[in-house]
Amino acid sequence: MEAIPAEQDHQIFDHLLAAGTTAGQRWNWVGRRNGEALIEIETLWTVGGEYPGHWPKPAHGWTLTIEGDPSMRTHSMSLASFTRDATIEEHVRSASVATGMQILNAVPAVCEAPPGFASTLPLIRSHTGSGDCTGVNGYCRRVTKKEVRAATVTSARKRGCDCLRYITLW
Repeated sequence: MEAIPAEQDHQIFDHLLAAGTTAGQRWNWVGRRNGEALIEIETLWTVGGEYPGHWPKPAHGWTLTIEGDPSMRTHSMSLASFTRDATIEEHVRSASVATGMQILNAVPAVCEAPPGFASTLPLIRSHTGSGDCTGVNGYCRRVTKKEVRAATVTSARKRGCDCLRYITLW
């Protein structure tokens, strides 16, 4: 993590960001296997308009780059509106709503899940194509959206599908 200090005072809404306090952070995490970097996540957070010249100059928002075959890149940004003028307060609210939507949309699945610890392993297994799947040609049958919403690891295993591949089809 690299932190940068504010060069001058900044008034951010009702808070004073004093010169010398943290105005930016650059975080970088790397997941490695056998010494090779497989996944890297970098975040750049700044406030007050100060931006170090030695940092990368990405577009505002989130950019996902996958280097592989094929390589892909997508960019996502949330604003109060892309077509009308909006206040900074509206833009901040829209970012908060976008963050909260992820949590709220997870509530039904969490409530329906059995007690205990959960793992993303079933989803990883479905992506890699491994798992004990009893469907036709090694693939789970395509299920309805209603079944997907109601699916849990337990109910999927009762139907004889261990890999939960169907969740990734939607």
